[in-house]
Amino acid sequence: MDRRSLIQLRRRIPGLACAALVLFACTADPPATVVDPIASTTSTVPPTSTTDPPTTTLAPVTLGKGFSVEPCGNGLPALGCITLGTITDETGSAQFRAPGYFAGAQAFWASRNSSNGIADAFSVEVLRADKRDAAGDPQAFANALASIEPNVAALSHVVGVAAIEANMSALVNGALVSAPVESWSGWAFVETDVGVVLESGASWCVNGYNAVKSSTGSIGLVSDQTLAARDFSEGARAAAAALNGLVFDVSVTPIAQGGEPSQQSIVAQILSTSPESVVLATGPSEAGAIIGGSVLAGYGGTFTLQESSFTSALVDASSGVRSVFLSDQVRVIGSLAPWDFESPGHERMRFAADAIGVPASARRAFQVGWVSQYPLLAAIDAAVRAQNLDRRGIVSAAASLDHVDYEGMLPDDSPALSSIAFRIDADAPDLFVSEESFFSSEGLPNYFTAPCSDLS
Repeated sequence: MDRRSLIQLRRRIPGLACAALVLFACTADPPATVVDPIASTTSTVPPTSTTDPPTTTLAPVTLGKGFSVEPCGNGLPALGCITLGTITDETGSAQFRAPGYFAGAQAFWASRNSSNGIADAFSVEVLRADKRDAAGDPQAFANALASIEPNVAALSHVVGVAAIEANMSALVNGALVSAPVESWSGWAFVETDVGVVLESGASWCVNGYNAVKSSTGSIGLVSDQTLAARDFSEGARAAAAALNGLVFDVSVTPIAQGGEPSQQSIVAQILSTSPESVVLATGPSEAGAIIGGSVLAGYGGTFTLQESSFTSALVDASSGVRSVFLSDQVRVIGSLAPWDFESPGHERMRFAADAIGVPASARRAFQVGWVSQYPLLAAIDAAVRAQNLDRRGIVSAAASLDHVDYEGMLPDDSPALSSIAFRIDADAPDLFVSEESFFSSEGLPNYFTAPCSDLS
């Protein structure tokens, strides 16, 4: 859609306007990158035929919820506005990551708006006014969705897998595409996400599979019963079954739920069986106790951790296991590259983050929020270019996506099957240094054909 088309839309829908709301404070790309996308675009609107009558009555055009011909409060004045909502978790299990998710999503669109917006026709805004905290609770999620639904074209991101699944019918009936920030394997399958959840990168399950396949020798598995750990460990078990099986497969009771503070029973099992590698999916407290206790007692093998098993507190100066976690015995596996990874998308992200002062502790969550927007960008862009300017247009475009340009932040080929392994480095910007970048294990495509875990 070019400038003339947008002007025609404004004339067709007089009086349509969006509220003047303020975006999260952030600075977009450098001024040198900002060009007038309208002035530099050749109009594709055919000239009026000389046989046309002097006055033409234009067919009525209806913009869907969340679309406006008026500019966004922080967008380009020549463009219309698309508003996205957010259902987050600021008081539940994701409360420490939620601000980073939101800031990353906001910064992504502010950066995009500073260049050409969506198809040179719309800017996109992610407003605090359309953000709700559901704390992962299904009923609170439903209430939040009902509250913001009239105002938004899609959901910039949603938090809380069980809450999202419980409200799937409302998302489908409302034609609301959303971007999850949690890597449950179910989001990779239309039977589960019903075409309205656009995930990014490898799932927990895929990372578990790749963790085992990239480990060496005999392998033990330690996990808890959280959804992330169950999904991860199912992938790990499948990979192990294709090898020589697992030396042991034990479940941990979290310390906060009455588990042993020292996790001594797990440590004893590691020492007695002495596998060459231990794959671990627990909370950080349990990971610290298990890994620290095992290594200090003489275990010489390696540990591969699910990313959520690690936290910066484990390598703080006051941490008793700092030296262990900074050693070659520990590595982490995840879906996103380190902060200082070289790609056009990382460069754009780092510039935006530096401009708004994102602290080091929030960088990983900020990156998750940022990367989660690329599939949403692709779907909205396709809908606008097709002039399907409503939520069902976005749903239709999402169903037709066969490629998403992540600007190098994820691999072009099979991003949903590719993991990245890190060493922990106290001097790295987000504590991660790549050991093996974006690899996928043999046999994974044949295995990953359905969700690895359910929500029960």
